[in-house]
Amino acid sequence: MSRDFLDASALLALIQDEPGADEVRAAVHRGVSISAVNFAEVVSKLVSLGLPEDDAVAAASIPDVAIVDLSADVATTAGQRHGHLRQQGISLADVICLESARAEGVRVLTADRTWPSVAPDVDILLIR
Repeated sequence: MSRDFLDASALLALIQDEPGADEVRAAVHRGVSISAVNFAEVVSKLVSLGLPEDDAVAAASIPDVAIVDLSADVATTAGQRHGHLRQQGISLADVICLESARAEGVRVLTADRTWPSVAPDVDILLIR
């Protein structure tokens, strides 16, 4: 069964109960994945907001959210694509998320409104 992919912004929306959290919560109940890189981004953001490191990891570790390792193929493709997208303000972690979803043939949930224009061939659900 294919799982949707979460961007860091989607998981953060759920954790912080921001607009779009209900959309993410519904996807999580069906089972979702997040790349290890995007998971690290979430933990980093929570620590920067003042959560102790262990609490940040606990807050980001949500049942039914599978943390997926980065494959060599996705890493290579993401590195190649990021070289072209960097000037558009797309981070390497964003491209890794997009390429992970593309490789799996699944939808990705994000709050980043620029994604549909830079990855029109990826199924993107804007959560807000």
